[in-house]
Amino acid sequence: ALTCGGCGAGIGAAVASWLHHHGDEQPLAKRRASGIVAPQPRRSTSLTFPAGAAPGPGPPKGIEEAAWLNALIENVWPRVDEYLNALVRDTVLPAVDEALPRPLRGGISVERLTLGRPVPKLGLGVRQRSHDKAIVLDIPIRLVSELDVRMQVLHVPVGVRSLTLEGMLTVCLRPPTTRPPFFGGVEVYLVNPPDLDFDFTGAANIGDWKVLRGAVYEAMLKSISNALVIPARIAIDLSDEDDVTKTDLQFPEPIGVLRLVLRSASDLGAGDAHLFGRKSSDPYVVVSLGQQKWRSRTMSKTTSPVWTSGNVVDFLLYDLDQVLHFSVYDEDLLTADDLLGEARSLPLTRLGYGAGHVASGDDADTFREARIALQHPKEGSAGTVSICSRWFRLGAEAPVAGISPAAAEGPSQLVVAGRMEDLVGVPSDMSGPFFARLRVSCKAWQDVATSRASVAVKDRTAEASRLSQICAQLAQRQMAPEEISQITGMSADEVQAAMDKSGPAPPARQRFGQILRLLLPWTSDMMNHGAVVMEVLDASRARVGGFQAKLSEIAAQQKSGHFTMGHGIMLEGGLSVKWLC
Repeated sequence: ALTCGGCGAGIGAAVASWLHHHGDEQPLAKRRASGIVAPQPRRSTSLTFPAGAAPGPGPPKGIEEAAWLNALIENVWPRVDEYLNALVRDTVLPAVDEALPRPLRGGISVERLTLGRPVPKLGLGVRQRSHDKAIVLDIPIRLVSELDVRMQVLHVPVGVRSLTLEGMLTVCLRPPTTRPPFFGGVEVYLVNPPDLDFDFTGAANIGDWKVLRGAVYEAMLKSISNALVIPARIAIDLSDEDDVTKTDLQFPEPIGVLRLVLRSASDLGAGDAHLFGRKSSDPYVVVSLGQQKWRSRTMSKTTSPVWTSGNVVDFLLYDLDQVLHFSVYDEDLLTADDLLGEARSLPLTRLGYGAGHVASGDDADTFREARIALQHPKEGSAGTVSICSRWFRLGAEAPVAGISPAAAEGPSQLVVAGRMEDLVGVPSDMSGPFFARLRVSCKAWQDVATSRASVAVKDRTAEASRLSQICAQLAQRQMAPEEISQITGMSADEVQAAMDKSGPAPPARQRFGQILRLLLPWTSDMMNHGAVVMEVLDASRARVGGFQAKLSEIAAQQKSGHFTMGHGIMLEGGLSVKWLC
């Protein structure tokens, strides 16, 4: 069983107890009989969100105080504090410095950094997901850190203090097993970006410096999102008996694709004054979902824009609890763009999507129309945005009868996945870290995704080989085994055994452990000329080598194994395709 100090039977027992009392959810909806279904007459569902209705789903149901969880947090809090200190110091603050305007960079120093006391008291909600039987623990968190971060801004000392982070932490236990702890892995992530707030200090009223405050906020949010907001997550593989690896847990398959069509907006604020005529704006819309973000075209001189082209976007979905954020801005040439209105934390359930869509996707031919009320932080009601949406599931079978009309009406028809596991055979004169890149292109289209930095794999065989070489080199200097024993701390027999095994160290190994995904169109150009390239980059992002294949070949049959990168380097991984259904 998975136990934690004084927590007794631990998470496994808590989950088993919950299942005993609550049972399972409703059975899954029936799947389609085949991957190709004759198109049905277009249907439309209309939803209207009045002012104040669009913000988030509210407090999660079933959240109760968990004494055992708080006891666990109380014991591990110093280690959590140390981990987050390192995260802020080594990742967040360097990103903040990089995001600052060039004249302001290089002036950040940390005087004090701690999460402080008291330890937060956490609640806990437990549920079971329908589509994969995973046990999900929902944990609302609110962390208030005691910061003392000093910066020099135009030779004026300023600082950041009291960083507050608030959000919903999710712990997912999957896949289900019949042996303790009754699940094969643990995933920890934030479904949606957290709410951040912080206070500035210093000689100047830094809170009024919009550029600096915006740069600090965006950099902090991006750093945290890259580490914890889905699809990113912390994953632990607890079972060697199933086919689910740590990479599978950390980069799971999307549950579907959400297609949004931006139709129009009305009654927007007028941000621009003109010498002749009425005030107006140059509005554009930004839609974000998790780490994904899309910006519409800018419409000139109107407060009631209508978009007729370039207004469709596809988002990969990983959790039904993800929320959409809509922000409308007035584009300005010489000053920062002004916020006209926003609708934050719009849940997918408000668009009419639920667990049945994950199971079957039978609603792909239904357009769901919605009118979303906008709010301005200072001025209140700020107009509306009208959208349409569709849900697509992802299937592995190629659509031999052709792409469905519903899927064909958007920018994407398939998802290519590049699995990047280990880089083997790295020559000794090449030092990491390395980066893996997935690139897909044809004559008129290109997209790319890049992995995080690789991590050197500690190979005991390589370490033993290097130790043998050291012993052999000392012996060449006419040192007796007894002298080598005193230098290395090894026994004489161990020294002799190491010297007998001396030889060249095996090539180094670097680990990515990541799956990169790209949404792609299936046009005649992509079908006939599309190429998929897996590349390896060195620490300076210079290309080391790569493997190329036709997208049509990957679409017909996935590839896996060792891909030759050049210079004797091999990349363990795979290439596969899923189709919008």
